Amino acid sequence: MPVMADYRCCRLGQWKLTVLSARWNPELQDRTLALVEREAAAKHPKTLALPAGDECENQLLFLKVFSPSPGIDSAKDLLRKSKAARFLHQGLAMSQAGFLAPLTIAVGERRRCRYLQRAFVLTAAVNGQSLAAYLGERWDGKKPRLTFREKGKGLRSLAQMIRRFHDLGFVHGDLVPSNIFVSE
Repeated sequence: MPVMADYRCCRLGQWKLTVLSARWNPELQDRTLALVEREAAAKHPKTLALPAGDECENQLLFLKVFSPSPGIDSAKDLLRKSKAARFLHQGLAMSQAGFLAPLTIAVGERRRCRYLQRAFVLTAAVNGQSLAAYLGERWDGKKPRLTFREKGKGLRSLAQMIRRFHDLGFVHGDLVPSNIFVSE
């Protein structure tokens, strides 16, 4: 479980990067920044899958690209960290609290006159599948249906985890089935 000391900050042109030294390399840097630059601006963040590369060929990485916030939120971004930087700090805090959060490999932001132009987060894939996919496979008959007891146990477990999450002061704006991963 990495801590902030395992990350290093650097500049590359207009980009301010915070990278996990043990996983970041020039080849991954070039591929990541090329993908980020190629993405068209969008209202909602775009998530792209990419192979990790050299030493971790079988591992999948996920790149989430953020466009500038619209309206008044762009003015707020003058005074606060980017969503990407906030993602890194919250993920580290969640990991230290014992939650399974995705490993953040890099975050980057590009600003002009302090206005956020583009940001990204690069994470390693997590084990399991989304709650929506997990339940869908059981509904479609691709996997055995869950018993009433298994459903109850799963719901209690999820409720306890969310209660602990909130009791520790974490707030999640996207607590939806596609962002909850299940592993048996």
